[in-house]
Amino acid sequence: SRRGLDRRNMDPAERVVKAAWYKGAVVTHRPKPVSPIVNQSKNKNKQAKKPKPAAPSKK
Repeated sequence: SRRGLDRRNMDPAERVVKAAWYKGAVVTHRPKPVSPIVNQSKNKNKQAKKPKPAAPSKK
């Protein structure tokens, strides 16, 4: 019964902390805001890779 009481007392506080942390984690790991950044990185990599093979090709 002691465990149940401790659990009940910690539930509200832990729930709020976990909810806030989970919300932050979900927002940080959301694919929507990351998608545009990943697309931009891919485009930049493609542009940087294009001139690289052109140099050895000329040689």
